[in-house]
Amino acid sequence: MTSLYLFGIMNRVFVLVLSLLTIASCVNPSEEKESIDSAERPKDWSSEWRMILQIDTQLTDQDKVLITEWSSTKPIQELADQLYKLSFSGDAEVFAPDLFGSLDSEQPLNPKALLDELESFDTVLVEDIFTGEMKDTVVDNTFGLSKLSAMILEVGINDQNGIQITPRNMAFGAQVFDENTGHRRGESRKFYMAFSGNERAITTLDNLKFYSDSLGVFYPAAFHIYKEETSQSFKAYLIENFGASDRFELRFEMSLSFRDAELSVENLQLRALDEGQDELAEKHHR
Repeated sequence: MTSLYLFGIMNRVFVLVLSLLTIASCVNPSEEKESIDSAERPKDWSSEWRMILQIDTQLTDQDKVLITEWSSTKPIQELADQLYKLSFSGDAEVFAPDLFGSLDSEQPLNPKALLDELESFDTVLVEDIFTGEMKDTVVDNTFGLSKLSAMILEVGINDQNGIQITPRNMAFGAQVFDENTGHRRGESRKFYMAFSGNERAITTLDNLKFYSDSLGVFYPAAFHIYKEETSQSFKAYLIENFGASDRFELRFEMSLSFRDAELSVENLQLRALDEGQDELAEKHHR
């Protein structure tokens, strides 16, 4: 009697294991890979922004509008992460810089070519702490997301039907600092991503620059461009349209669609601030 009972239990266990193996064997490997790929692909992103702008009157060869305070409903780091993923997805137009650091439309990069473009190794002399001898050591200087500290968004601006800002391309790179003073000298641009819709007519061209702080957190620093790069900067636009005002409030919604490789700015509002008006009440994301 006991042996029959044990046999029945073992039989049911065998049937259960066989059923599980059958179900597992029915999983399509391509569907599993597709699910993994989907998880790794960039995702759409959207955030509402509010900025306080201040015209810089110190520079003569450059036009600069400082972003003195800001807030956003989502951290900029999320945008940086999604854009970086998009650049390696094969869904976006990616280009190498030319000798002067500008976008080179003659050098498109597919994901494999982008990896090759960013790969860099140097050989340096390093002293052996045990023998005191100088030895050649290979240093990996390959650029990656962990080294991203500067993003430069080229924007076109027109006001034919109300003021509009059109993102044209984004440069990804690193900040460059003076070794003696520690002051930022500029940026080293490693590659560019062009956005669909960047062929729209514009009247003003400028660069919205994002930098990361000492903790690696991104923030918007300024609209900043050299005068020879544009016929009219954002600073010139503000002076032309707002006269004596030098402080402004800018609101907009920025959205990223990875399927269309498009970064868009909508619902834009710009107004001059009178002396003594309240600035941002809410804290910005840092």
